Amino acid sequence: MSGSWMLESVERDGVALAAVVVDAPVRSCPGWTGGDLLAHVCGYAMFLPELFAGDVALSGPVPAPGPERAVAEWPARLDALLELLTTTPAATPVPNWSVQPDTAEFWIRRTVHEFAVHRWDGDTTRTAEPEPIPAGVAADGIAEYFEAFAATGIAAGRVPRAVVTMVLELTDTGDRLTWPLPNPGPETVVRGPASDLLLALWHRRSLLDHHVSGERTVLEQWPRI
Repeated sequence: MSGSWMLESVERDGVALAAVVVDAPVRSCPGWTGGDLLAHVCGYAMFLPELFAGDVALSGPVPAPGPERAVAEWPARLDALLELLTTTPAATPVPNWSVQPDTAEFWIRRTVHEFAVHRWDGDTTRTAEPEPIPAGVAADGIAEYFEAFAATGIAAGRVPRAVVTMVLELTDTGDRLTWPLPNPGPETVVRGPASDLLLALWHRRSLLDHHVSGERTVLEQWPRI
């Protein structure tokens, strides 16, 4: 993915998030309303400029603006975040919580997928079938999931180590992605559109629905990271 594609994705999904139905339930996030979801992404957009500026520790706290404030401030917060991500060189040192390098590039990519998944969540407040995440964005989101979240969880001992290789066959891009967990082993294969598989990794859909072959246990016990 090019840098411009990433920023376009953030802007597109950020604008779409403004259309959440504030009082409706987020069907993919039990217990949340659309207002809670918008408050969550608004808090993220408030936190990142402080982190980039060195004004707040990585451990937070992340601002919690509340639904009413989030609705009022979201357009300005989104504009400020886009300006930050556009003008900060990718190699700029910025701390993060993962095994990935401590650079702004990590956060540009993280924002793409934070907004992509939550845009999909927001769509559940107003339609029975949200628009899929674009295939190229979702394919990179799958890579980010394993490179940042899974690798960090395994390294920190929060996710059990396994002698399993996850294989994801993306039917819309033609990609076949392989990820040891963390040691190579027998393959567990899942297949489907990139959007569906990314959402399944994040428990918005069921990985078991996409199972093709190999041990099912790793899918049945898929961690919540």
